[in-house]
Amino acid sequence: MSDWVRKIVERLTPANINQVLVCDPDGLFSYEIVKKAFEAEGYELFLTTSALDARRLYELHLRGSKERRLLVVESSYSPRPDMVHAIHVATIGYANLFPYFDAAALKGLSYNALCSLHDLRPYESLGYDGTIRFLLENLYHIDLQALESSKTKERWLAALIDVVFHEDGMNAPVREYLYREGRIRLSPLGKDIIERESLSAYIKESINAIAAGTEPACTITEPLLLKALSGLVVRRLIESQKIGKELYETLDARQKIFFHVDADEETSQRFASLVSQLDGITSAIQDVPTEWLDLGPLIGESYFLALSTKDGQKLGRLNASIEAINHRFQVFIDQYYWQGSYCY
Repeated sequence: MSDWVRKIVERLTPANINQVLVCDPDGLFSYEIVKKAFEAEGYELFLTTSALDARRLYELHLRGSKERRLLVVESSYSPRPDMVHAIHVATIGYANLFPYFDAAALKGLSYNALCSLHDLRPYESLGYDGTIRFLLENLYHIDLQALESSKTKERWLAALIDVVFHEDGMNAPVREYLYREGRIRLSPLGKDIIERESLSAYIKESINAIAAGTEPACTITEPLLLKALSGLVVRRLIESQKIGKELYETLDARQKIFFHVDADEETSQRFASLVSQLDGITSAIQDVPTEWLDLGPLIGESYFLALSTKDGQKLGRLNASIEAINHRFQVFIDQYYWQGSYCY
């Protein structure tokens, strides 16, 4: 159990208290780990959605009960006097757990992010913007000073990628702050660029443009952006794109991480080319021994490719071509060798 979750349990369940009504303005009980912590202490939880629901559950499960039960209500709910006298009433929120940070700026952070934040201590109490800046610098490791002095959208895209695709996710305040501060660079891309799906689509469009030989919408080789994008490829959040070997060889070395050569496709293309040549042999080959000998490497490579791919259709296609060549070769033998031998 993390320290901040333990604080919630200790604050809401003083000794010899079995029935608790807790006001949860920041939705702390939406974290599964918090609910499990109370269940481990023997409490049965009741989460309410309205004032009527709160009263109903109180009357059914807490009033007069000696069992350990906890009723969670919304921040706007005011318990009636009879409830206040009968059970323990308390409020728990971010302000109680993270007193140096603005509660509104923390709302919606993941459990792991809150665990990391609990171990960090600012030198002074921070307001809304100060809390978000602290999160960006300490949780997402964004160099805000360098970012704010940057004049390129690539730097802002790199920061967006680091935050939007962070393993612990981000909350709405961080998302809105990033777009607001970077609106000069990001507004041409649309506000949806701060959403994972839209950002992914924009990145893929730029990579597709490189594959198509056109100018991408952003310079993906900019060092910080390249670092952020490479991280997505390594984590398989972006799949490398399949391209031909010739195009792959022409790419900037820094771009190659976004692409790969499909060996099977290259093999298929080569096989199709060889079989096409074999199909034309029967009508084009001359009755000259050296031309038939020259077919050896062509047939050998064709069989190698057909067998290495373990594709029965390829082997069947090749056998059909070879059968036609065998018939043509037999004609050559009959006309050249047998006729020559007879004349001799």
